[in-house]
Amino acid sequence: MVVSSLVSTHREGEDVVLLVDDDPSNLALLERALRGRGYRLVSCQAGAEALELARRERPTLVLLDVVMPAMDGYEVCSRLKADEQTRDCAVVFLSALDEADHKVRGLELGAVDYLAKPFDREEVITRVQTHVTVQRLQRQLQRRTRELERELRVAQQLVADQRDRHEGPLLGGSAPARALRESVAAAAESEEPVLLLSPAGAGEEAAARAIHHQSPRGERPFLRVDCLSVEAADTPLFASEGASKWGLARGGTIYLDRVEVLAESLQQELARRLVE
Repeated sequence: MVVSSLVSTHREGEDVVLLVDDDPSNLALLERALRGRGYRLVSCQAGAEALELARRERPTLVLLDVVMPAMDGYEVCSRLKADEQTRDCAVVFLSALDEADHKVRGLELGAVDYLAKPFDREEVITRVQTHVTVQRLQRQLQRRTRELERELRVAQQLVADQRDRHEGPLLGGSAPARALRESVAAAAESEEPVLLLSPAGAGEEAAARAIHHQSPRGERPFLRVDCLSVEAADTPLFASEGASKWGLARGGTIYLDRVEVLAESLQQELARRLVE
């Protein structure tokens, strides 16, 4: 068994076009048509060499002759599409064989197009430009998809971390945890205001959110207000009804964190609103 490795010479963002034809005059014609158009051109005259070059150069597009000695274009295309390193390159067959069954066979093997011999220079230029552009857009889409998948995984982890922090006091099978879950379920069935009493940092907000989500109001807003930031009755808590947090939470739940620090006048305003 012979094991060999190829060092890729492909540079990020570079469009390589691989030209494969056993006729040197056809290669020369293609090179003249495509030279100076922003592609790096690589060429060869045999199928086995084409496979080696494709693994090393990672071409965007392969212009591939169908009829070649030793290994024809169909076999080369089949091997390109079977190799993880080369399967993404676009293959355009070059052939004087104009029968439909030849074209169908090539497309079934993964080719994207056919160019008929003898070549028309303008057609070669246009077809190559079209397929290179399509490949560029596919690469951009794949790159953006990977970025979005990564961002989604990060967001899911942040949500999971946040949930764990909030729901920590409600988890577990201990007697206190079970008792807390029972209290949450009972409070969720009530329309009355709920006063949560616990040491600071013991999970009051987790309990408040659990009550909200288990209640008929679960699909409505849950708004948290830090009462340390509430200094007057015209703050966002009690501002004009439509713009206030009190108004935005209507039909849902408003969680007043550290309600004991509210000034007496604000506590009176809160009591008035609770009995409305």
